[in-house]
Amino acid sequence: MRQALLAGSHTLMECQSELNAINVFPVPDGDTGTNLAATAASIVAGLSRVHSNEVAEVARAAAESALMGARGNSGVILAQFFQGLHEKVQGKAVLNTREFGEAVYHAALQSRQALAEPREGTILTVLREWAAWIRSHSAGIRDFSELLRHSLGVARQSLAETPKRLEILRKSGVVDAGAKGFVHLLEGMVQYLETGKVRSAVATHHLVERLRHFHFGRNEGTIRFRYCTQCLVEGQGLNKDKVRSELSRLGDSLIVIGGAQRLRVHIHTNEPEEVFALLHRFGQVTDRKAEDMLSQHLRATEPAHPQGIGLVTDSTCDLPKEFLRKHGIEVVPLTLNIDGRSYRDRQELSPEQFYRMLPRVRTHPTTSQPAPGDFLAVYQRVGRTREAVISIHLSSALSGTYQNAVQAARTLEGTEIAVLDSKTASIALGLIVQEAALAIEQGLTVQEVLARIRRAIENQRIFVVLPTLTYAVRSGRVSRPKGIIGNLLGLKPILTLTQDGRAVEVARGLSEKHAMQKTLKMVERFLHEGNFTSARFGVAHANVPEKAEWYVEQLRQRFAARDVPVVNASPVLGNHTGPGTVAVAVLGLDE
Repeated sequence: MRQALLAGSHTLMECQSELNAINVFPVPDGDTGTNLAATAASIVAGLSRVHSNEVAEVARAAAESALMGARGNSGVILAQFFQGLHEKVQGKAVLNTREFGEAVYHAALQSRQALAEPREGTILTVLREWAAWIRSHSAGIRDFSELLRHSLGVARQSLAETPKRLEILRKSGVVDAGAKGFVHLLEGMVQYLETGKVRSAVATHHLVERLRHFHFGRNEGTIRFRYCTQCLVEGQGLNKDKVRSELSRLGDSLIVIGGAQRLRVHIHTNEPEEVFALLHRFGQVTDRKAEDMLSQHLRATEPAHPQGIGLVTDSTCDLPKEFLRKHGIEVVPLTLNIDGRSYRDRQELSPEQFYRMLPRVRTHPTTSQPAPGDFLAVYQRVGRTREAVISIHLSSALSGTYQNAVQAARTLEGTEIAVLDSKTASIALGLIVQEAALAIEQGLTVQEVLARIRRAIENQRIFVVLPTLTYAVRSGRVSRPKGIIGNLLGLKPILTLTQDGRAVEVARGLSEKHAMQKTLKMVERFLHEGNFTSARFGVAHANVPEKAEWYVEQLRQRFAARDVPVVNASPVLGNHTGPGTVAVAVLGLDE
């Protein structure tokens, strides 16, 4: 059994590209083959550490390694299959064919029960029909090799019929990618049992031929929930049904597998940080992943020749999610380090969650800039579909983010990449990125867009009102004596960023209301001194939407401001200023 599973897993891994090419369900993100290959690789690693041939031990190793390494919808379903198999064969050193039939049938049922909304025409259908045939014929066929060889025909037939059961497969002219992956696993096992060898090209050849001229149609509307979100939850007395019930409102393609001490969770959602926060109530959350399926889909449907300009920023850029998604802006996350755990900013921890956590942390959080490799991966991805990439980042005087982006851009050949230091942060960075996106939308050339961005960098300003100096002291931005005196006097500092991107105190208010009024006067002075013909504004806040709305109303009354974006501020800003902070940004225009 061990060697057969190893052979089947290797065969599955070798078919990764073929499976990616036909991945259209549940979303056309072109990664089913990659996810199944990763799951199979984890199984191979687990089985390679086992030297026993006892069925129970082999099944345990396959189940545990699949649970730990499962990726994607089909990978998690396959992992649950091995969980169910392990449950049925515990304590057994060997199996006869009849016992094997009962075990795989139980495993197939368990796989189905792991899904909140199982669908026919998928890997679930092929698993069930294959396992049912094994169960019904296992008493009459005593030879495992013969039993599996005949069952393979049943699995292939079930696979061929998946387009009849799932409309999207029929329209696309393909079979289900996850189901085909399972058939490849069986093919590798059967081949090993018959020959003792593993070949790389075991396949249903007529189906492969149908793929030669297949190409995805670009259809962003098919992806309702953008992030394929996965993690492990470890604890005591974990309840799969309760976890599944709690998560069901946050997305679809929900799968929860595992046992009382460890669960693997998979869900498609628009709020991965909410998923992780909810699961944190049940136990320790590890192996967190939130993959952007829309970007994967666009990559899978990329044009033959790169076109247009791609826009990249980092997670300190405060802009509404809707704007970022509409304009296809790639966001490279910084990392927040909180009490020994690391979270990718906005992907694994939302600003709302961060500000709720901040007063209760044992030690003050720190932040880490993205590594050059993080930028390189994004530039490579964007460069496949865009002829040029513009990357705009947090002030280099505040972080090494810009320098790491520059380093990554230098290593990538074949794509024009311009990396710019915004010399600002938060909502002011957001206004600059917004200006870049609008310029790209207008069809300007790369040089024209860059000129617009450079003008925006020169013509922006941000003013940040701190309700307390406590967090500035904790972060090291303000000395402890100065912070104590300032808090005792009730002073409310107003910070800005200089033209070279350094944070400085520009004024103080005797009260918070006084500081807020002063901020508006400084905005007015900035616009007057710059002699701008118009302006755009933005407001970022640290979990105080009512203060943000006050600013928006004032901006409307004083400057006839329209369409003012209001965003819960990046934790990277709030970490140094604390909950209650509000930042107002202005971008002077010469239009």
